[in-house]
Amino acid sequence: MSENLGGDEHRYEIKFQFPLEEFSKIEQIIRSHYFSFKKFYQDRQVNNVYFDSFDLFSYEENLCGQAKRCKVRYRWYGETWKHDKAVLEFKFKDQNTTFKKRFELKEKLLMKGQKLKTFRDNIFSHRIVDLYAVDSAQFYPVLINQYKRCYWESADRLVRVTLDRDITFFDQTKFHSLNTNFSEKIGEVGVMEVKSAVENKALVEKIGQALPIKVSRFSKYVVGIQSASLI
Repeated sequence: MSENLGGDEHRYEIKFQFPLEEFSKIEQIIRSHYFSFKKFYQDRQVNNVYFDSFDLFSYEENLCGQAKRCKVRYRWYGETWKHDKAVLEFKFKDQNTTFKKRFELKEKLLMKGQKLKTFRDNIFSHRIVDLYAVDSAQFYPVLINQYKRCYWESADRLVRVTLDRDITFFDQTKFHSLNTNFSEKIGEVGVMEVKSAVENKALVEKIGQALPIKVSRFSKYVVGIQSASLI
């Protein structure tokens, strides 16, 4: 059973990669910014299962800088393999503009030790994917990632900032059952995202220009594929 959570507004977002040793420094910059950022949500762990074709079509699109692309992922929050509900998410991207369609999956579809084929079949039995011109027959779970995220929001609630750390990947392509034991970690890297509605693009860029780090094309999915040596 699934519930349409609707779509986020079209957002403009930029990303930054920075040495993890500077995490506290970056937090202090956000905290002291004149936009008066405050934490608006408790820190939590984010978990994702990424779907792709056997020949990693989505990966190749991202790597080549394809302007318009779609990413399909199954997301849940909190302790790694314990969750009562999750979201199937379609993230459409056109350069720095993103749009998401999300569906809450109310039954527990992913379980430790589960056969990956069973998990995939359960996901796509919802017949949601076909609504977005995505050929479900071509999509398989190829990677799981997880990371710690903290959330900031400006006083006027127009701009949000997230900081991610402790990014870990679990390759799924070499296994028949859910791989939760063999992982790769990029522990020395942090990721910052600044995002707002498209009409506030100038605000997002203004914040980015004030930071001591440069905008980067950082994709956790791409880094995960490369870390797992799938290419």
